[in-house]
Amino acid sequence: MKHFDLNLKIEKSPSVIFRTIKDVPMVIDYRTGNIIEFDEKEVFIWEHLPNRVSKILNDLPSKYKNSKKIAETLDFLSRLNNKHLISTKDERRRNLSVREVSAAELKVREKIRDLGMQECIPTIAEIELSDQCNLKCVHCYNTTGKGKRPLKTKEIKHIIDELHTIGTVLLIFSGGEAFLRKDFAELIEYAYKKDFLISILTNGTLIGNREIKMLKKFRIVSIQVSIYSHIPAIHDSITNSKGSFAKSMEIVKQLINNKINVVIATPLMKINFPEYEGIRKMAKSIGVRHRYSWRIWERNNGSTDVHALRLSKEEIHRYLSEDLSRNIYSPRAKEELICGAGINTCTISSQGDLFPCTILNKKIGNLLRQRLDVLWNASVYLNKLRKLRIRNLKKCAKCPSLAYCRVCLGLNWRATRSLLRPAKISCDYAFCSRKAVENSERMIKQAGA
Repeated sequence: MKHFDLNLKIEKSPSVIFRTIKDVPMVIDYRTGNIIEFDEKEVFIWEHLPNRVSKILNDLPSKYKNSKKIAETLDFLSRLNNKHLISTKDERRRNLSVREVSAAELKVREKIRDLGMQECIPTIAEIELSDQCNLKCVHCYNTTGKGKRPLKTKEIKHIIDELHTIGTVLLIFSGGEAFLRKDFAELIEYAYKKDFLISILTNGTLIGNREIKMLKKFRIVSIQVSIYSHIPAIHDSITNSKGSFAKSMEIVKQLINNKINVVIATPLMKINFPEYEGIRKMAKSIGVRHRYSWRIWERNNGSTDVHALRLSKEEIHRYLSEDLSRNIYSPRAKEELICGAGINTCTISSQGDLFPCTILNKKIGNLLRQRLDVLWNASVYLNKLRKLRIRNLKKCAKCPSLAYCRVCLGLNWRATRSLLRPAKISCDYAFCSRKAVENSERMIKQAGA
């Protein structure tokens, strides 16, 4: 136990939020990945920070003021300090590396997802702040809502309030392009004060010094910037905007320099596939996390023209064979839930429409006319989703590639207008993943024979 100087002033770590979810008080630290539940006394102490140790002890309710309880209080403060959930004026804040922060972010996201699945609450929610974008990416799915009135500032704040009440922890702001909104800083500040973890999806081209200064003030878990190639001409051909690569990459570097956690995201398409490894190497060279994605899905208006952009089976197999760590093998039990759409996640459009997730664009209701908690708990459609299990995938349940398949109800719905009929894109990746692994195992076996 750390013996605190009674005159020492203790403060909450700026990376920590306090939330009560399903009547369970807890603190969550996105920089370390720690999530700790509190009891009644610990909540009292937390709510009295920042404060001096002597003041905390003096203000304790009488039932906590005997010598044993005071020792427990000091021990509790010591545990918080050891986990970097609190800090003192005489301590320098622990300087975490980019790798440590990125690992902690992934860890805390996983815990938040698990909590949402367990309690059936949207612990992760995305708000699409705008349908407008300053770029015109060839693969963009966002075609509906254009020209319609976007949510007003007060309406978004009301939705943020409802998400807080229902138990959302991680709030993702996206678009269109979120930075097109003149009130974006005001909305981030509002979410910050409501104790949300905040992530932003952006193309980065509208971020300048003023925006970076603003972002540093708030609890930004990560900013995901779309970079389509390390070759400027290829990137710009996808965004249909000359010079967009230079703008986006300059902002990525500025965000890194300002110690804001950045993730570069690259959707793989025929256009950028031939030299796709270059962008991963570029990301590594500047010390930023990078991820590829393969889900190029149908547009919101139902158009399938994007199918022409998707990788062929040969390209998919090459991608999965060149790095076997990209192959995810996870045996699926018959009673296992298929995915978290409408269980631990939801998406809200720029007009206030509620969807189970971004990909599964089946409208549940509108939050300008209906309460979130009522829609979430009473929706016939959402309750149908929550009952679906692997065994309900009649065509997939006996498929030898199922363990390699990232079954997505949203992709199924967009491609087939059925939740349970598989999307071809999912099948292609599952079959290719299984083939890549089996080929590797066969080669190893032959080499050892």
